[in-house]
Amino acid sequence: MKYIKFLLLVLLFPVTFLTANPFDYEISLRQKSITAVSNEIKILQDEYAKIDEKASALRSQKINIQRNIRIEKDKIARNKKQIEVFLGKIDHNNKEMMVLVQDIAKLNSQISSYNDFFGIDDLDLRLERKKYESKLQQYEEKRRQIEDRIASSLQASANERLLDELIGEKQKEIAMLDKSLNAVNEELALKKRELNEKKQYHQILETNLQRYIDDYKRKISEKAKAEELRRKELAKKAEQERLKKEREERIAREKREKEQSASQSSSPNAVARLLKRYKIRPLVAKNIYNPPVKGSIINRSIGVNFAVRYSVKAKTPVYAISDGILYYRSSDDLGTRGRVLGIAHDSKNISVYQDLSLDDNLTFKNHQMIKKGQLIGYTKSNQMNFYIFRLDGKQIAAHKFLKK
Repeated sequence: MKYIKFLLLVLLFPVTFLTANPFDYEISLRQKSITAVSNEIKILQDEYAKIDEKASALRSQKINIQRNIRIEKDKIARNKKQIEVFLGKIDHNNKEMMVLVQDIAKLNSQISSYNDFFGIDDLDLRLERKKYESKLQQYEEKRRQIEDRIASSLQASANERLLDELIGEKQKEIAMLDKSLNAVNEELALKKRELNEKKQYHQILETNLQRYIDDYKRKISEKAKAEELRRKELAKKAEQERLKKEREERIAREKREKEQSASQSSSPNAVARLLKRYKIRPLVAKNIYNPPVKGSIINRSIGVNFAVRYSVKAKTPVYAISDGILYYRSSDDLGTRGRVLGIAHDSKNISVYQDLSLDDNLTFKNHQMIKKGQLIGYTKSNQMNFYIFRLDGKQIAAHKFLKK
């Protein structure tokens, strides 16, 4: 059983490795193929260089043999010219000797006839005959010299035959060299063609590998983008959930505070007791309080509410006009009018601040003591309304309490 488990582990490990990194494994295989082809190309280049050196040596040997043959042929041609010259001289000498022999024969016949007629020798004829005989000897000596030269020329001719045989052997050697050179050239052309095919195959492998790597990078980039988009969507959803949860918690908390405030401050007597405890001075309508916000007044009384409307920039700070306790603070914008906050200043008057932003990051407790000039919020938009109410719900003119 242990052996079977070990065998399964050995067999499944390569599969797990391949499935874990298929792209890297494929790239590794292709790179190994390119390396193998590169090694084959290097071997072919070495073989091609060796064959080329061999072909160069055969060509040099052929050129040397052809040069030697040309030199020997030039020697044979010069010997033939010399033999032709000697043969011409022999012909000319033979002709002159024939003329001399004929002249001597005529002279001998004249001498014989003269002796037969007179019975004595003529001295002039004998001198003439000696002259011709001496000349004949000179020609014979010259003939012997020419014959010696001819003999040496014939020996040279025999040497020429040997040279011809040597030239024939050299030509046969050249023919064999030509065959070898042709075979080497054919082998060289074959190796060159094989080398070109390997280079083309190597180029194709490199191109395919680069294309595969580009596709792999593109897929990784697309996957990373998709993962980043998914992560952003998850983060966005998480943020929305967080904001939703915080909003729900804030609404629940403010609802509880509102209910608690309503339960605690539903009675004017309860508010009066708190004001008395904090020793808060009551409001007086004598235009002595600073405006709750820095801005220009649009209207001093709006309809029946007797409110003061200010023109301001968004996110402008809003301050309490006088000491008091927190009477009411809404948790939403109450019909797009922003947050509403009320401060009780005495047993009769409440200052109300409308169009406040919900995102003020300020926290207040129910019936918290509020000081004069304390920051209580920020404007939501470019307007803000300020009211003065009685605890019994009656509205009075707010501008009478503010400085002009």
